[in-house]
Amino acid sequence: MIHRITILLIVLFLAGCNSQRDQVVSEKSEAARSEIKIGDDIFEAKNKLVTKGFGIKYGPDFPTKTERYLMMIVDYGVDPSGLEVFKYTVGIESNADPISGIIKATPEGKITSIE
Repeated sequence: MIHRITILLIVLFLAGCNSQRDQVVSEKSEAARSEIKIGDDIFEAKNKLVTKGFGIKYGPDFPTKTERYLMMIVDYGVDPSGLEVFKYTVGIESNADPISGIIKATPEGKITSIE
């Protein structure tokens, strides 16, 4: 049993190591950042990004009931690796670079951060 788990973890780890994938994420992140800036309207930013071919996974919307800020998640078109799926499933926090971007704005729609 431990032998199978070890093999599974090795396979998941190897599936998670892909420098080409990291390059795609970096390029997509830079492309998104070149289209929008802090201070822009988040709703206009969504339209710009969709026009440039980005997918929007969420928002812009209030992520909590307190409605303190708006959030939008930009899809870079990269699927999570086997290791990332495994970590998420078992509840392990990942320090890897994100495969999507998070844009936050004031309740009025002014962008305050681009992650």
